[in-house]
Amino acid sequence: MDEKIESDYKLHECLNLPKVGVQEIYDAQLNQPKKTWRLDIFREANEEDLEENHYLETVGEFIWSTSIEVDFCPYCGKHLYEDIPLKVEEIGQYVHCNYSGSCAKFSSSLSISPGIALE
Repeated sequence: MDEKIESDYKLHECLNLPKVGVQEIYDAQLNQPKKTWRLDIFREANEEDLEENHYLETVGEFIWSTSIEVDFCPYCGKHLYEDIPLKVEEIGQYVHCNYSGSCAKFSSSLSISPGIALE
């Protein structure tokens, strides 16, 4: 198991983590100042998606993404906050973004700034 660190940004990698569509990162969500470990799950467009949905333009563009704050890696069980003081009640927020239509729609448990469309 490895973690790549670029300043405060961290990327958790483990052998059990799916190779496509899933990542675990330590960073801030949307425009939130607090950094947390989160599990990001996403679906990228392929050729078939482009044919079926005229709002999608490019292979590899996100169709949807879900970001959930986590304490442990669900794939290897590692406690991700080993060196960061944290209360369990401080995590658990989520954001789901759907980019498959004419405008992006967001569902969230976070307080999001005005100007971001919520579903």
